[in-house]
Amino acid sequence: MYYEIHGDGFPIIMIMGLGANADWWTPELLEGISRYFKLIIFDNRGAGRTDKPEMDYSIKMFADDTISLMNVLNID
Repeated sequence: MYYEIHGDGFPIIMIMGLGANADWWTPELLEGISRYFKLIIFDNRGAGRTDKPEMDYSIKMFADDTISLMNVLNID
């Protein structure tokens, strides 16, 4: 899963949504939020630079992917 981390502090994960990717966030928004928080942005499965397996996608699967990323990054 492709992800980026900007800034330090309390972690905030921003999820772009179905079909979009991390590149859709504006630099101004990322810069503003990352002044105060550790900002994590990522490409959902099937979008951007994250793998695109041929399978049925579900909201639960996307939520599980987000939790897995949080686990890798040691975010409670």
